Amino acid sequence: MKNNSGFTLMELMVVIAIAGILASITIPGIISWIPKYRLDNGAREIYSVIQSAKLRAVRDNTDVVILFDPDGDGVFNDTYLAFIDNGAGSADADSNGVLDNAGNNICDAGETILKSGKLPSGVTITSAGFGAVTRTGFNSRGLPVLIGTVTVTNSQNQSRNVVVNITGSVSIQ
Repeated sequence: MKNNSGFTLMELMVVIAIAGILASITIPGIISWIPKYRLDNGAREIYSVIQSAKLRAVRDNTDVVILFDPDGDGVFNDTYLAFIDNGAGSADADSNGVLDNAGNNICDAGETILKSGKLPSGVTITSAGFGAVTRTGFNSRGLPVLIGTVTVTNSQNQSRNVVVNITGSVSIQ
């Protein structure tokens, strides 16, 4: 007697049909999930940069500034830059020995860049409202120089707000 083992063509076609049905149900759900995932990732990235800047300001007893470039407001859209604003690299100092470029909220040559980057594809910084400017920062005690909100939006017009409050606490809403 011959022992037949393996799958018949009919069994194989049934398995392929079931796999096709499951794929047609799950793939649209996964595709619609991707923009929300990228949005959450972008908000967490902004949150992380702000928290890191705050910790570095306290650790190094210095001022740290974070610049945001919202979509359409400059050359480097949807980017951020965190740096130590201590005037390092400046040759001139005032009569008290303080470097001239310290505290000017501009990333001068010689100042340490802590982190810079661009948000994930499909995620934009729609606003960075810290008064009339698109920057914030922390002093050596970890208190914010300016309080406000960074709003990030995805391609489906969903948005998240990263809020810096008066105590220096950062949250995602």
